[in-house]
Amino acid sequence: DHLVSLLHGWLSASAVDPGICRETAAQFAEGAARMAVIDDALLPSRYRRIADALKSDVDWSPRHGPLSTNSARSGSSSTAAEVADPSASDETTRQHHFFRHEVFERAKQGRELSPGILDLVRFKALLSSDAFLDWTGLVTGQRPKALQELLIRRMVHGDVAPRHDDAIGGRRLCALLYFSDDWCEAMGGQFVMHARDGDRVIEPLPNRMILFDVNTGLKHSVLPLTDRAKDFQRFNFSIWFR
Repeated sequence: DHLVSLLHGWLSASAVDPGICRETAAQFAEGAARMAVIDDALLPSRYRRIADALKSDVDWSPRHGPLSTNSARSGSSSTAAEVADPSASDETTRQHHFFRHEVFERAKQGRELSPGILDLVRFKALLSSDAFLDWTGLVTGQRPKALQELLIRRMVHGDVAPRHDDAIGGRRLCALLYFSDDWCEAMGGQFVMHARDGDRVIEPLPNRMILFDVNTGLKHSVLPLTDRAKDFQRFNFSIWFR
């Protein structure tokens, strides 16, 4: 009850329901992937304000580069180093070795105090709170020490996210939160966890959260956005905890 009260106003009633939290923790513990899916994670009003801000109140900056494999304490890790022009490589090479997306740069001039931008700032503060870290520990069985990074990402037709892992810089846990209004299966863009017993494909439904342990040795990717997605914007938060 104490945890529910601390998160009141942000997470949905179902996300903090004790029975559902136990089910989520059991789902996370099962299988080598160590992952779980939570639907309707945020309250609808919070989701709506942030989703609308991502569409209209944000300046985006392109990011692209090769994926390279480096040795780290936690094992083999894929890290990104930016290059000037990945289009110099052929399409097949880019699909398998390069990433490309856009990231949140700043609020648009004059929109710094819009309701959605203010909620973005408040949400990042929430992610660092003891209440949110306690809740994350409850639904995964491993309470993070702290928020490490929040990356706000936009992908459009032609962007790529090939196989990689996130086990760098002391990361322990990743949470993905989707703001992909009007997504349908024909658009592509599904999240894929490449597990040892077969790929697990998860749809980027709006207000869906995926939680996974980054130190399982498994890689993940995003399926290419198809021609059906030419006017579609795939928004998500990538949230890493240590």
